[in-house]
Amino acid sequence: MNENAKNNKQVMLELEAKYFLSEYVYSCLLDADRTDATAFKLSKNPNFSDNTELFEKYYSKLVGKLHKLNKNDNSKINQLRAEISEECDQAAERPSGIYTLSASTGSGKTLTSLRFGLKHAKLYHKKHIIYVLPYITIIEQNSEVIRKFLNDNKDDSQNILEFHSNVSQKVADKSEETTNALDLTEDSWDSPIIVTTMVQFLDSIFASGTKHRRRFHNLCDSIVIFDEVQKVPIKCLDMFNEAVNFLKNFGNTNVLLCTATQPALEEVKQKLDLNIDHEIIPNLIEHEQQFKRVEFIDKTQNDDGIDLVLNSIQAAELIFKKSQNFKSILGIFNTIDVTKKIYSNLKNKFDSISDQIKLEYLSTNMCPADRKERIKNVLNLVKEGKRVICISTPLIEAGVDASFECVFRSLSGLDSLVQAAGRCNRNNELKLGKVYLLNMDPSEEHIAKLNEVKTGKDQVLELLSEGIKADDFLNANVIKKYFEMFYSKLASTMSYPTNGINLENYIDGIKNVHELAYQSKRKDASKFEKLTQFSGSETIAKYFQVIKNNTKSVLAPYGDKGEKLIADLNGNQDINSLIMLVKDAQPYIVNLYDNKFNQLFEEGDIYTLCQLGNEVIYAFRPYAYNKLVLGDRKQIEKSIF
Repeated sequence: MNENAKNNKQVMLELEAKYFLSEYVYSCLLDADRTDATAFKLSKNPNFSDNTELFEKYYSKLVGKLHKLNKNDNSKINQLRAEISEECDQAAERPSGIYTLSASTGSGKTLTSLRFGLKHAKLYHKKHIIYVLPYITIIEQNSEVIRKFLNDNKDDSQNILEFHSNVSQKVADKSEETTNALDLTEDSWDSPIIVTTMVQFLDSIFASGTKHRRRFHNLCDSIVIFDEVQKVPIKCLDMFNEAVNFLKNFGNTNVLLCTATQPALEEVKQKLDLNIDHEIIPNLIEHEQQFKRVEFIDKTQNDDGIDLVLNSIQAAELIFKKSQNFKSILGIFNTIDVTKKIYSNLKNKFDSISDQIKLEYLSTNMCPADRKERIKNVLNLVKEGKRVICISTPLIEAGVDASFECVFRSLSGLDSLVQAAGRCNRNNELKLGKVYLLNMDPSEEHIAKLNEVKTGKDQVLELLSEGIKADDFLNANVIKKYFEMFYSKLASTMSYPTNGINLENYIDGIKNVHELAYQSKRKDASKFEKLTQFSGSETIAKYFQVIKNNTKSVLAPYGDKGEKLIADLNGNQDINSLIMLVKDAQPYIVNLYDNKFNQLFEEGDIYTLCQLGNEVIYAFRPYAYNKLVLGDRKQIEKSIF
């Protein structure tokens, strides 16, 4: 790149960064004001700690435990994990930038990326290590792994903060001083290590409300690790890339993008500014072959090459047939309706002929506490070598440390297929696990309104029609081609289109205003007036919403705790007690779309429990939660024998 090109690029970077710089300053002012107020309330001076010593201690602990683990486990899979861990350790010495870790599922990305983060943090004196994950369902597992290897007690919330909508570190039996300190830690993300969601990350930059935006400045001078980065919502992709570019180029932040299916974020309109030497694993093709533990089997065509579309009865029949050959089977389907139908068809078969196979069902209609217990039950059955079939929506395919002998996956995006394969033969117990790809009848699976799922499925079918074999879906070149096709199809939706505008334009607006100012000297001033509106951060905050809020929360009477929470919320409580109860109730909440909520409310299955300010708290009738989950009024057993 010649000198003029470099200068032009720098000018453009500075113009694009003006939005984020203003948000950074605003975040600093907000946090300084709130921190000072809390310190005054506690009669203490604000604490500005340097975490370098803590990161050094954590790094030594982690490396020591990893070396001990590698010494005690000489299996091939663990030695490969150890090699990747060492490569990440070396890569941590590089200057801050944007790096990729394109590691296969089951390669130990959580600990490997933690090692990378801790070493870089201690070498470059970073303030925080921030883990960003796509789903709440995998945060608890990752947090537990981090605490286990760092010997950090879960009560020590100020060192490792688990932050998402289903958890709060504030508990009733803490002292007022401790609670205020935890309030400050949570609200500002001023912890050494934070584990959070993609929704919370994006909200800290773009969402309305001071509680979100006061966190933004703590993303700078830090390390941000994105796990399963391919799950960035498509509508937020351009804004995500611009934000991450700012963190790299102006925020002195080191960014690591972790996934088995690295998205082509450098190929979209707002390109991600990856470092030239961004990939940490030196030989991806060799890495893929070494970690190959599954065989993809294409069941979208029959032996004569004719397209094969299955209904729920046929899919259940195929799973039932394969249950004679495999001890553990996982079936993952795109929607709750078809998942429930396949489960019911299998239940009828096994109830009549066998009591030897344990059958389980998982869906997002279950509250988090219920899902967590059921997943734990399934994983224990698999580890014990029991015969088990688990039929689930996609909630289980990312981050759950499961190792089934066989997996069935209805067609979706390539990244989802690879994630599902990561739940098969995870620890190399077999020579090769089997992953069957099914093309489900759209009249039953109903994905027409799930734009990203349908587009992903269509692109996978196109790859297959071009002669690419299903068993090549783990190949880095095939993954790159898939994402280029996928992003091309969805290009018009990447800039957060809403109300006839693209929110991403409001970031670029400041740059456009400067361009118009230059053009106005050439008597084009009328355009200047039109584009000055594009410089409003409040416009972004007004419309920005990672997940469209068209759901209502309903409290489930799941287990003794769920029933007690409903009883307590139904009693006479003061406002502070109500707030604490609502926080405790998060793991027992089911979020229902408005149409489903209205249906159940009209049927009397849901009722108004109480009101907290402007928020109405709803609850299920005693039988209704089970009715929602499996479609009948019978009590659901923890596992069906």
